[in-house]
Amino acid sequence: MTIPTPTLQSTTLPATSLPAPTWHEQSGPEQSGPEQTAPAPSAPPRDIATWLLGDPAAAPAAGAVLVQHPRARLLGQLGQAARESLGRQIVGALQSVVGDDLVDLLRQGWAKHRALLTAARETAGHAHAERVVQMAEHQITFTHQPTVDTLLDQVEVLVLTAKVEVIFDIGRVDAIVRSGRLVEISAGHAKVSGSISIEDQTIAQRTYDLPLELVFELDGGIDLRRALLDFTG
Repeated sequence: MTIPTPTLQSTTLPATSLPAPTWHEQSGPEQSGPEQTAPAPSAPPRDIATWLLGDPAAAPAAGAVLVQHPRARLLGQLGQAARESLGRQIVGALQSVVGDDLVDLLRQGWAKHRALLTAARETAGHAHAERVVQMAEHQITFTHQPTVDTLLDQVEVLVLTAKVEVIFDIGRVDAIVRSGRLVEISAGHAKVSGSISIEDQTIAQRTYDLPLELVFELDGGIDLRRALLDFTG
């Protein structure tokens, strides 16, 4: 299995006044297939693999994509059990590479936000320097495009291209940056939309209302100075 480096993108929505960050907005065809809106449980989903691929319907959907592939027509002769077995192999391979923590993805996105980087630059090296940063409505996008080698009796059948996408739509956030670290945030709910597709066919798709003030623990803060060095080269 080959695993290209995941990418994070952050964009400002048209309705806001926040200057657009340096990342480009990602656009593409609208995902097909049924969407499931998860009811808010006591604890939010933590990782992508459990959230999106924990659905029992994902394996049959993955198997159906495989047997419908133009280069795997002979697999259409397989029985339902064999198809589902291949689907479970595909889902298992994806689970091993898309275990990213949802909150960590949000941390990474904010660590690259231009307004926060500016505040980090102004306060770094000063013990009591502090800036309040108001981030208007914005969006953070995570994409990952692994490939999956499918085997039948230890023989490679074909290589499937998958796409994992997670989008955070976030309302206004008031953040405090102190001495180059993001130490406090105040925010309402963020809507998280996630999908996994294989060969452009969606096998899992969900949304979740994420209460940021309840799940986002800064602990010692996010060190924006490191992100600032990465950003400036």
